[in-house]
Amino acid sequence: MHEREKLNEATYFLRRMEASINSPDAFQYELSAFLSAARSVLQYALEEAKQKPNGQRWYETQVSGNTVLKFFKDKRDLNIHTKPVSPSRHISVSDTAHVSISESVRIEITREDGTKEIREFKEEPPKANPIESSTEVKIRYVLSDWAGPEDAIQLSRQYLTALEAFVNAGTGLGLISG
Repeated sequence: MHEREKLNEATYFLRRMEASINSPDAFQYELSAFLSAARSVLQYALEEAKQKPNGQRWYETQVSGNTVLKFFKDKRDLNIHTKPVSPSRHISVSDTAHVSISESVRIEITREDGTKEIREFKEEPPKANPIESSTEVKIRYVLSDWAGPEDAIQLSRQYLTALEAFVNAGTGLGLISG
């Protein structure tokens, strides 16, 4: 019925999540909106499919048989009915600095007659260039109850892919209109 429209809406909120990665509050709000829009895809599909023979059984098999669909269905239900989803924020910082090093060697030779010979070898120091450095900050949000290595953004992309496959399967079988 309206599954593709809600799929597009969920895609919009995923882009907003990506854009708000530096703002924890905004990220959480966009995640909440994403969860609601994406869950609506399944809710519309259920309402439509259960009116067809074996439609509800197909729906239940599809959702319970897909770890990502089931996880996000439950996550949205918790977000709406129990408490807001609050992903963990992981920040990693890497700092790179480039420095120049020069060498010098001093050899002092003392002969038996007491004379000394000194030899010095100095590498010319590099011309005064500003020291190059860079700092990279990576921010990831993690849904702590997800067992896999994916962060919230990666997992949300997987969810959209699974929803797209779900809608395509349902429309292909004539159980939903999409």
